[in-house]
Amino acid sequence: MAGAETAREAGIDADVETLKQRFLYRQSIETARCLAEGVLTSVHEANIGSIFGIGFPAWTGGALQFVASEGLEDYLQRADALAARHGERFAVSAEVREALRRAMA
Repeated sequence: MAGAETAREAGIDADVETLKQRFLYRQSIETARCLAEGVLTSVHEANIGSIFGIGFPAWTGGALQFVASEGLEDYLQRADALAARHGERFAVSAEVREALRRAMA
């Protein structure tokens, strides 16, 4: 864990669990954006595509299954908190929120 210790000394948040969550949220937000834009046409495509296309962890069941497992409203609140702390790359637009609500219905 020398890298993590060096990062902490430099004032960088290097908690492994926090970093995992940030990666999962960032990739799932992009997958949801693809669904909202019509690049993906189903939850199934989004889950399979995220696993085989961008390497989303298979243990989650895919990016949108990850969203479902977090609970949509909790997921959106966490994404908002990440956006406030780490910038707009974690922001979930109104269109993406609506696509997620339709997908989770």
